Amino acid sequence: ETAALAVAGVKTAVAFEALDGFGRPARWLQVVVADGQTVAGSASAALATVVRNVLEVHRPDGTFVSVVVAETIIQVVRLNLHFRAGANVDVTTEKARAAVVDYVNNLRPGDPFRRSRASLALLSVPGLVLLGDEIDSPAGDVIPQPTQVIRTELNDLVVCAANTSNPSASSVGVLSALTPGQLATLFGS
Repeated sequence: ETAALAVAGVKTAVAFEALDGFGRPARWLQVVVADGQTVAGSASAALATVVRNVLEVHRPDGTFVSVVVAETIIQVVRLNLHFRAGANVDVTTEKARAAVVDYVNNLRPGDPFRRSRASLALLSVPGLVLLGDEIDSPAGDVIPQPTQVIRTELNDLVVCAANTSNPSASSVGVLSALTPGQLATLFGS
């Protein structure tokens, strides 16, 4: 994995060692790599060739190395954000979106999107009130195949907002796909 990660353009890599029926190494290794792009199909055979050439130097003699470029799965995420009174809604929203994008785009091939971990990424964002419902969609964890990698972009994060400037307010308005400017106008920040 370390040698694959040293190749320019490789963002994440996972190595799988094949075992025979007795649990012994079968002299075969598969390395699944993902590039830093988030556009489906952006990873190419050229990247796999470069990685394979680098790994040829590091592999034990007689061990076959197969390099697979992970299929990129774009995951749309809908956030349900609650803001502290006086928070700058524009800044807080953008920091929340960036935190979730950072979490998703650092997943390795085969790593699942876990709603709980995406929510943890929001802990570092000042101005948010975390109530446990911040990840509105997907409705559950997303489990990719070992040769798939989940990615997202800022454009794939939809922000819904609940007005929590008054925590005792009984009505919560859910708004769909607002720009930061619209959120600021609505919440007065």
